[in-house]
Amino acid sequence: MHTVDRTSKAQSQFRADAYLTVRQEIERLKEERQKYNSSSARHKQLDNKIVFLEALAKNLNSYQDAKSRTAYIEYGLSENQSCGVARTDKTNIAANNDASSNFSTETTEIFYKFQLLRTSNFLFTTQPKIIIAKDNYRQEELFREISFLAGLAGKRKRYKLFTDGGISFNHCLNCSLMNKSSYSLNLSEGIKFANKFMLINFTKYYIRQNYGNLYSKTLYEQFSVVKEISFGNIKKNSLAVQLGYFWDKSLTYSTYQSSGLVFSTWINV
Repeated sequence: MHTVDRTSKAQSQFRADAYLTVRQEIERLKEERQKYNSSSARHKQLDNKIVFLEALAKNLNSYQDAKSRTAYIEYGLSENQSCGVARTDKTNIAANNDASSNFSTETTEIFYKFQLLRTSNFLFTTQPKIIIAKDNYRQEELFREISFLAGLAGKRKRYKLFTDGGISFNHCLNCSLMNKSSYSLNLSEGIKFANKFMLINFTKYYIRQNYGNLYSKTLYEQFSVVKEISFGNIKKNSLAVQLGYFWDKSLTYSTYQSSGLVFSTWINV
């Protein structure tokens, strides 16, 4: 679960209120535009203002997530392959006293993992994925994604160092008006101690097309502490608890960013 901090909430609330004001001005201009002939200079002037304000409203409605929750299940089919599903729900910061500005998204991911190469300290995996995304204003969007992931680990006497990296390619299958696509690079570095405490630093860089200027280049960073607790008679049975902090920002407009707490738990059985 991701929850934004007070600073991010304050910035988002300011943008949410500004977004509402801009939407009201757009509606006023549209009503005024109806009074003029489409070929008149005033009609064209109002068109230009509306286009400008629509772009501004789109920016103001970005980086508004207040909370994000994810449920994730993965099932091992064999020693070298698995499949699973993930569901993420996000809610935004709404403008004061305006229910129409409430915005939420739901994303469902169905994935399959296959180990292409495995040694004692190296792992190379491919992961195809189908993603279904929808919100409370637009129709469902269907994406396909392919990822290639590599991991390297090195044991020491009292700890283990590990590095994971990957590249993903994503494309929208039913976005008729905008051909959305993206690719991302991620890197995770960590240390695991003998007492099963872990320190993990995670970075993910996105490049997107047709998601809007604010999301064309973004950077997500996260630092977390993880505690793994084994249970049962089988060593692989474990419960892990993660607590950390994240920073998510646009590299196009640096003022658009959010940060906050990360908390998650997962069970391996």
